[in-house]
Order: sequence, then structure tokens, then C-alpha cells
Amino acid sequence: MLLATLKQNDIISTINMFGIKAKKVKNRRAAAQPVRRRAATDDSSSSSSALFRRNRTLTGSLISSVPSPNEQSASLQSPRVQTHNLKRKRRSIRLALLSALALIAALSWLLVQIIVVPKVQIVGTDDNDTLAQAAARDYTAVIQDYLSDNPLERLTININPRNLNRVIQSRFPEVASVSPPAKVSLWTATFAVNLRSPVVYWQSGNTKAYVDNTGIVFDRNVLGGSVIAVEDQTGIRADAGNSVISSRFLQFIGKAVGYFKENNLIVTKIALPADTTRQLLISLDRVGYTIKMTVDRPAAGQVEDAIRAVSYLSGRGIAAKYVDVRVGRRAFYR
Repeated sequence: MLLATLKQNDIISTINMFGIKAKKVKNRRAAAQPVRRRAATDDSSSSSSALFRRNRTLTGSLISSVPSPNEQSASLQSPRVQTHNLKRKRRSIRLALLSALALIAALSWLLVQIIVVPKVQIVGTDDNDTLAQAAARDYTAVIQDYLSDNPLERLTININPRNLNRVIQSRFPEVASVSPPAKVSLWTATFAVNLRSPVVYWQSGNTKAYVDNTGIVFDRNVLGGSVIAVEDQTGIRADAGNSVISSRFLQFIGKAVGYFKENNLIVTKIALPADTTRQLLISLDRVGYTIKMTVDRPAAGQVEDAIRAVSYLSGRGIAAKYVDVRVGRRAFYR
């Protein structure tokens, strides 16, 4: 019993001795290591404990980089995530390029649509005609003033044709219509101007008035051509600045000539009889007598009565001296 106790004590002593010695050896080895290596070892152990935790995976991490013992940052994206990000970057680049191209195309279109210098082309005239050139300059100036007063209409798509026609016709009644620019180049737009074609004219002193077949009166005949002159037999002297006949009278003459033409009857002569400014005598081609008319009745009704009378007389071979249609729905001849 005593012997067993002694052996146990010896074993414990031996263990304690070796333990103390091992501990001392371990401490001695740690002390023998350089300070830098000991710091790295401590940091590595602390970093590892902070980095590798439970329920954490490196591949597929939600963050793009994590600290590493050997480098400041390390990419932990999987190949699938990297491919997805690359496609997203390429898609963003394509979208940016398409947006830039669309913006350039829109700006180019706007530059083409903007009217800075309007030009006028008068339909039915020669470019070398001096009268047409002077008229084109006048019309261009009016269009430029109109665009200056309405800057939004410098874009061809915003032009209001009705307002443009109203403005230019108020200044130049010989203009029948102005078409929106059909041909547009950079900064320049060409407007097509259609003019009225006069059928008669009347002159008093230095004043000359033209009338088209719709009865519109104007004072400039750019198109030229043959026009029927109104022969004044009234004997009334026109004072300077005044006219013997009114614009309403000229409108009536123009409409009467137009209605006869629609029924294949050509007016060859128009005369104002003596001592009156409300009646007129009209001569027709291949009709051997005159037609007496008045401005107190609509021109359309009188022309209709005159056509029936001409047909009646020619059908019966009657040679009349004149036909009077001044009374409504009646025609008298002599």
C-alpha cells in the first residue's frame, strides 16, 4: 500500500515536472520568435475568427470583396455572377449608345425643320421675270415678319397655313394661296405662292384695278396675259385718288365673266354705258348682241337668265339688238 502510494506520487511528480518543463519550453520558443511573426500570427488567428464564421460561405457572398490575410481585398464573385454583371454592363453601354444616336437624330431633324431664311417660288412665272422677282421679295419680307411674330412656327410642322394666308393676303390681295414649304434644306424653306389670274381690269387715271373670276380686286398683275379692259362710257371724270366704280362693281364684273366662262361663253368686251355707274353691257364671242346687266341683282341669276335667252333666240334664228336681264327671272330683247 505504501509502495503504491509512493509510485503514484512519483508519477504525478514526473508529470508535473514534464508539464512544467513543456510549458517552459513552449514559452521559451514563443519568446524566441520575432515580434513581427508573433503579431502576424495573432492577427491571422483573429482575422480568421472574424472572417470564417458559422452560416457564412465564400462563394456566392453578397459582397464583392472581403478582407483576406494575404491581400487587402479579394473578389469572391462566382463565374455566374461575373457573367451576369458583364451582360448588365454591356446592356447599359448599348442603351447609352442608342440614346446618344436618338438624340443626335432628333437634333438633326430639328435643325432641318427650322426656318431661318424663307424663300418664295411664284407658281407659273419665270425666274428671270423682273416683275415676279420684285413680287417674290415683297412676299418673302411678309413671311419673314410673320415668322418673327410667331417664333414657334419657324418649325415647319408648326406652321398654320390659314393664318399665314390671311396675313399675306391682307397685304397683297393678288395672292390666292401660300403653300407650306414642300422643300426644306438646312436653315432654308421654299414657299410656293399661287397668284390670282385676272379676267378684267379697269383704269381710272393712274389707278388700275384687276379682278379675278371670284370677284377679288387687286392692283398688281404679276402673271400678265390677256385681260379684258372695261370700257368707260359714263363720261364721269375721276378725281385723283377716287374711282368711278366701286370694288363691289368690279367684283360683280369678275363673277359675271367667270359664270359665262363656266357655261362655255367667252366675254370679249365690257362697257359702262353713259350716265350710269350701276349697269354694264357685256359682249360675248359668236353672239351678235350685247347683254344688259345691273349690279343690283346677283351675277349668277342674271347670267343664268342670259344663257336661256341666248339659247331661245339662237334656236329661233332671231337677230336681236340686245338682251336685258336686269329684272329677276325675266329676259327682254329688242
